[in-house]
Amino acid sequence: MSVEVTTARTYSRRRATVADDAFLCEVYASTREDLEVVDWPDATRAAFCEMQWRAQRAGYAASYPDALDDVIEVNGRRAGRVLIGVGTREIVLVDLALLPDVRGLGVGRQVIEDLQREAAGMGRAVRLQVAAGNRASALYERLGFVASEQYGVHTEMTWHP
Repeated sequence: MSVEVTTARTYSRRRATVADDAFLCEVYASTREDLEVVDWPDATRAAFCEMQWRAQRAGYAASYPDALDDVIEVNGRRAGRVLIGVGTREIVLVDLALLPDVRGLGVGRQVIEDLQREAAGMGRAVRLQVAAGNRASALYERLGFVASEQYGVHTEMTWHP
């Protein structure tokens, strides 16, 4: 599925439902560029991505049982997902993923800036983790996130209001 967007100045969020599962799996698969070099048949790659997506979803559900699991829509079409854990002292941006057609258009920045405004209104920090080499690191730094911990190939970053 492809989302045709020439400019993304607005987005909306809605709760993900079971009807969104195939879409959410597609979004996850679109983030797995590392699998493009593996010489697997398409069906094998798809099955592997689905297994990994289900494992990720189960892990997130165990770690963040009350998280807000939302579908991001742009121009009325599904464009990505965001998973947000809300704690008493901080908000955790657990996952933010957009379809390739939407990346680089400012949607992710808007989602994070809105989350920062919400956190500031509640007097809470925002925390996230980013994998080494992920180009989103530069965006997080521009938005005021600072590296706070290192966990293997992931860097934890925190923003304080």
